[in-house]
Amino acid sequence: MRAAIVIAALLGVAAIASAQQDYTVTVTQQGNFTVPAGNWSFQSTDGQPWSGGSQVKCMVEGQALKQIKAGTVQYQFWQEYEEHFISQSSQPYFQCDNKGCDPTTPVSLFLSDPFSVPTNYQLKFDVTLPAGSADKPKSFHMVMWGSDQDHSPYDFLLELHYNFTSSA
Repeated sequence: MRAAIVIAALLGVAAIASAQQDYTVTVTQQGNFTVPAGNWSFQSTDGQPWSGGSQVKCMVEGQALKQIKAGTVQYQFWQEYEEHFISQSSQPYFQCDNKGCDPTTPVSLFLSDPFSVPTNYQLKFDVTLPAGSADKPKSFHMVMWGSDQDHSPYDFLLELHYNFTSSA
């Protein structure tokens, strides 16, 4: 049992059980951002179990290992046995205009010191969970990744796996 916990920690896999929702997070890639095991939370805004249409606050913390000047967090939702993703969206890291982005005015990426490397970060944004197809299992995963001004490699890539306990 202890070996399984150590292996899961090394792979960045964690299962979370809370009063709100059971979910599993798999960190697939750590690029310019570290994503230590357990440094994330996904909580419904109303405190209820998740269902289609639920608003969920997403938060990931770690260290940025390079200076981030611009970027976007992107995400796609997939439902088990669906051939294609069922929903997608993105949010910028910072407020931007035609002259560029300002790391001191965060939208989703909050840096402890935008001009220092490394620096601690907190990535925060809300998502609306899709209901999915009624004739398919209510088993989903959200793929989430960050891309900065250089586009490659991704800053991080993780997957959130969850189920609806009742249909929405």
